[in-house]
Amino acid sequence: MSLPLTLQEAQKVILENVTAIQSEQIPLAKSLGRIPRENLLSLSPKPDFDQSTRDGFVIGPLEQKQLSGPGLSFQLCGEIAAGSWTNRMLEPGQAMRITTGAMIPSGGVRVVQFEDCHERDGILTVPTPIFMAREQFVRSKGSDFQKNVILVKKGKVISPDDFLLLTENGHTDFEVFGVPKVSLLCTGSELVSPGANVIKGKKVSGNSVYLSMLLEGLGAQCSRLALVPDEETMITQALEEELDRKPAMIITTGGMGPGKYDLVERTFRKHGGQILYSKLMLRPGKATLFGLLKGIPFFALPGPPPAVKLLFHELIVPALKKMMGYQNFELRRVKALLSHEIKVQKSDFMYLKGAVITTDEERLVIRVAKKEESINSILYLPGTKYTYKYASVVSAHLVTPLF
Repeated sequence: MSLPLTLQEAQKVILENVTAIQSEQIPLAKSLGRIPRENLLSLSPKPDFDQSTRDGFVIGPLEQKQLSGPGLSFQLCGEIAAGSWTNRMLEPGQAMRITTGAMIPSGGVRVVQFEDCHERDGILTVPTPIFMAREQFVRSKGSDFQKNVILVKKGKVISPDDFLLLTENGHTDFEVFGVPKVSLLCTGSELVSPGANVIKGKKVSGNSVYLSMLLEGLGAQCSRLALVPDEETMITQALEEELDRKPAMIITTGGMGPGKYDLVERTFRKHGGQILYSKLMLRPGKATLFGLLKGIPFFALPGPPPAVKLLFHELIVPALKKMMGYQNFELRRVKALLSHEIKVQKSDFMYLKGAVITTDEERLVIRVAKKEESINSILYLPGTKYTYKYASVVSAHLVTPLF
């Protein structure tokens, strides 16, 4: 029997045995939250023409005779609105009315705001200091970015801001990584579906709903969710059905202890599953299995929901991110100060605890979460000592952004 692995060893084994999902071509309208397989480049510069940033007048080059005197005079010769253009070139001494966003005509030198000049009888007068000011109120072609600049890097989740940028730049479709379809099998003869009648001795399967929501929040898909009694024939049938569906991953909960009804590992072995580890030096999570079943990554987690929550974030999230094409799927680890003393049993095991991190005078402070609280982090407590005192520096994994 193989020796139990540390958490870090288990994470390494998992990532070595999962690969990215096959890519697919999708329209831009369905790209939000997806991950491009290659860098998405700008198809054209932005802006793709010189444009006015103010309502006012675009003026042409100066004539030599205009250089003397307190003001400069220009002959008005037309108007350009946003969305229109003119092939007329501004000659020296000429000006045109222009609106914000409109294209600067050939020969246009700069834009002067309405309030900074005077118009009368077709003649525009601009004070010399205004004309000489640094601000020209012209947004030059390509001033935001040129053609073939990376707009969205491969491996980055497309956000609403990315979506806007890609839309404005003319992207219509592109290749993205596929969405992992994950099968969930929650084992336990005591389990009933949410909303079902709960008789004595039974309980609602919280893991089924919780895991499906975690998968959806990550961008994966729960392709099937089944509650399976603690009977070897039923677990075997459920596994065979899932193998026929060819999911990207199978996750089970329950049935991983040393008891008579803990049948998941036995069934896994009978189906020719390749066990890559079956024990971890971790609490919770000592009785946890990862392997390949017909080439499909297979996670067998313990049954208690608190353990499922912690192990999902520590073991399964990095695997799913790699499958989804993330370039960075490492856990976000931070250092924080304990806000209270914690005692653990001294051992070779790593203890995981759901936690809440807050800030205090620009320092990160961490405490164990109450049972009714949502966690934003997982606290790591090596079993190298009995007591972790108040204000001790500890390591933690952020599972959600702090801000």
